Amino acid sequence: MRNNALALRRFVSKRLPAADVDDVLQDTWLAAWERVASFDGDSKFRAWAFSICHHKVQDYWRRHHSKSAQVRESFEDGSSTYVPKEFAQVELRECLSSFWSACPSDQREVLLMYYGDGLTLKEIGEILGRNLNTVKYQFYRAHDLAAGMLPDSERLIGEGQS
Repeated sequence: MRNNALALRRFVSKRLPAADVDDVLQDTWLAAWERVASFDGDSKFRAWAFSICHHKVQDYWRRHHSKSAQVRESFEDGSSTYVPKEFAQVELRECLSSFWSACPSDQREVLLMYYGDGLTLKEIGEILGRNLNTVKYQFYRAHDLAAGMLPDSERLIGEGQS
C-alpha cells in the first residue's frame, strides 16, 4: 500500500502545482474509500487507484479552466521532460522539444504514464478507460514519430566522444 501511495504522489506531483498535490491526493483516497465496495478485483488495485487519481487530476484542471493542462505543463516548460544529463547536446534537446510539441496529447499522456509513472500499457488503458490496443497503438505511434525526429544515436555518441 505504501508503494502505491508514493507512486500516486509522484503521479500527481508531475501534473499539478506543488501547493495542490496534497488536496488532490486526499480527494483521491477519500473517493477510493467511498468506492471500495465497487472494486471488483478484475483489475489490480494499483490501476484502480490510479484511475481514480487521474480523474481527480482532470477535475482539478476543469475547475481551474485549463483543459489538458497537466500534459501541457509537464512537457511544454521542459521541467519534467525525460532528458538524461549525459545527453546535454543542444541538437538532442532541440529534437526532443520538437518531438514533444509535435506528439499528439493522447500519445504524450501514454508516454508520460509509461516512462514517468512506471505503469504498464494495460494499466494505462484501465486508467484512461481506453482499449489496450488503442493504448498500444498510441504508444508505438509516438515511438515511430520519435524515431523520425530524433537524431541517430550512434552519430551523437560518436560526436560526444571526439
